Amino acid sequence: YFGDNPEPGIALKCYDQVLRDWPALPLADQAVLWKAQLEIFSMEKERALKGVEDLRLRLSSHPGNPMAALQWMLIGSAYEKPLEDPLKAVAAYKSAEAAGLPPLTRLGPLYWKIANLAERGGDKATAVLYYTRIITEVKRSSFAYDCQARIRSLGGEPPPLADLFKDTGP
Repeated sequence: YFGDNPEPGIALKCYDQVLRDWPALPLADQAVLWKAQLEIFSMEKERALKGVEDLRLRLSSHPGNPMAALQWMLIGSAYEKPLEDPLKAVAAYKSAEAAGLPPLTRLGPLYWKIANLAERGGDKATAVLYYTRIITEVKRSSFAYDCQARIRSLGGEPPPLADLFKDTGP
């Protein structure tokens, strides 16, 4: 809230208490997420690795937890920055998608991020796949035309853009 003074040390103690006293409750899934977020957003590589490790431990022991997709998204974010490993970021974002993204997730920007990270990491097939998914699945994406250009630059043949005025009714 406006005017609050962040106190991450106190927050960490609270998250640790939740994890110690109520590890089986869904609140513990959130505590792991928030605790890891503090570590990752420090932008210090060692702390970010610790946050990723904590998330992976929770995901391995509670793979179907309600926060799994968000936990995977945070792992992906950590691998983007500060860990700078684009292919591990791609793998994490794909795991988030497999876990079931939250209903209001904007797929165009997410797929664009995955495609760009894959391209930067040298995984042309995944880049082309996600650029293609934007064109075919996210019909009104502002990225669609750029996706066609990116697919061509990677040696592929892009699908046609959707005709947004076709069959729209009266």
